[in-house]
Amino acid sequence: MRALYAALLLSTAFSANAINAYNYSGLEGYTVLKVTKVDGYFKGCENRKQIKLQNGWILACNTYHYHYAYSPDAVIFARSSIPTQAVKMLVADHVYDMQLVKK
Repeated sequence: MRALYAALLLSTAFSANAINAYNYSGLEGYTVLKVTKVDGYFKGCENRKQIKLQNGWILACNTYHYHYAYSPDAVIFARSSIPTQAVKMLVADHVYDMQLVKK
């Protein structure tokens, strides 16, 4: 009975947080460059808005999407280990097109 309850609990937890692969299709060819957090409140992106990260980096938005959170995790992706300027940032379940302003 305990095993059945544990299996039900796990399946419920995983189905509630299911990943939609389509959301991440724009990341093909990118690798994880840095895992950090947004410094303070994150109110989404609008064109050219600068986002400061806790690791000291500053990124500028190239897309629009609203999301509100305090100090959310941010994963930075680039096509190589030495980013030029165009990078992508994953916050929650949304991928943002970004510009590296300061590293």
